[in-house]
Amino acid sequence: MRNIIAIILIIISIGAFFFLTLPVYDSLSSVQQEIGSYDEALSTATELASARQEQQDAYNQVSEQNRTELAKLLPDSIDNIRLIIDIDGIASRYGLLIKGIRIDQGGAGASADAKTTNSQPANQATYGTIGLSFSVDATYGQIDAFLKDLERSQRLVDVTSLSFSSSDSGKDLYTFSLGLKTYWMK
Repeated sequence: MRNIIAIILIIISIGAFFFLTLPVYDSLSSVQQEIGSYDEALSTATELASARQEQQDAYNQVSEQNRTELAKLLPDSIDNIRLIIDIDGIASRYGLLIKGIRIDQGGAGASADAKTTNSQPANQATYGTIGLSFSVDATYGQIDAFLKDLERSQRLVDVTSLSFSSSDSGKDLYTFSLGLKTYWMK
């Protein structure tokens, strides 16, 4: 009889293990896996926060004047009016009057590097372009000085076309037609 009670207790313990303890253990195992994935996400978030702080520290080391100059060199938005005012300011130094201004915002922009990088696919543009064309009546010396000043300006500008025609006024004035292209960060 003692053996029968011992066998019954062993069978009950085995049954309790399979029907009570094992399901709890399985659910505990899935909770541990979930905790592991959360720990991994927390670790990644900590790494990202650290990288962000490093970038923020590097940004804070750049002086406000340098940030302003960088924003002039390659602005982060299209500002047609500011562009025209800047170019008109350069032209007015030489007594030139800009006329017939046309803006072409159809510049699609391109990636700075045609290859695919880890953070930027090659088909996604990192900057946009804007075209500007106008004409001005000037002497050769005036247009030469204007173009040199435009070259030294803080705004990144490419001269895409330059043509001229003579004037009937008898002076050494020519009508210069210029095409420019400038850039902005997307």
